Amino acid sequence: MLNEDSVYEIAFHSTKQNLIRWEDNLSNREQTFNHFDVLFPNARQIHSIVQSGLTSFGSNWEKLAYDLASANGYKTFEKNDFNKNVPVISEDLKEFQQKMRRKFETEDVTLDKAIDEIRKFIIQNKLSSTERKKVESGKGIDFWFEKDGVELIGDIKSPQENIGNGKKLAEHILIWATYRLMDEPMTEIEAVIAFPYNPYADFETYMSLQGQKFAPMKTGTDYLMADQFWEKLSGVANSTKIIFDAFEALSQSEQILRIKQTIADLSQAK
Repeated sequence: MLNEDSVYEIAFHSTKQNLIRWEDNLSNREQTFNHFDVLFPNARQIHSIVQSGLTSFGSNWEKLAYDLASANGYKTFEKNDFNKNVPVISEDLKEFQQKMRRKFETEDVTLDKAIDEIRKFIIQNKLSSTERKKVESGKGIDFWFEKDGVELIGDIKSPQENIGNGKKLAEHILIWATYRLMDEPMTEIEAVIAFPYNPYADFETYMSLQGQKFAPMKTGTDYLMADQFWEKLSGVANSTKIIFDAFEALSQSEQILRIKQTIADLSQAK
């Protein structure tokens, strides 16, 4: 079992590896030009460089999720074994899936209930598919784990989504579940959206400012915020703070100082 120290060490080393990859990429980065280089040249270059780091850090959350889950006894599966190899869904199953989506949007069923209904539909109609395909672009998963007979699959998203995205994300959950149930009808599935941190001071503030964007999805079941996600993977309380403590330690490292100097040098280059 993990403890606070082991979560810290995993977060520290996982993030350090990601920073090393980003630092290597910075040295090979091609500079581009746009109109803001005329108006705010240094600021625009810094923004471009830091944005590349933010993009790179998206993969850090995935790697950290895999590292913590694996260390805590989850069986892990490569996400591309799912994203690049799912069954072709028949039209009648697509129609039933959309029926469940509409019932969820009107709050006639929960997502868990909708998934169970899709399972029943597949079993009762003896549906199967030998044809395979890639998941449609933008609808893939970021993680796929299994523990105690339950598969945990989902996507790690920014905690500040656009309004109305709850319906789209809920549909993604139903799509993932349908694919898995077509292959393994009796599989127990927990399909979720994960937000790796809370950008606000507390959970209540987050819900008042962002929560309505994900309606009718429910926090704690359909989407997991910060500790709801990390504690589920690690089994350790207050794991989000532990992870950010590791970030804080890295912020004072020689590696970060080198990256800051590289950013300064690149922003001045003409």
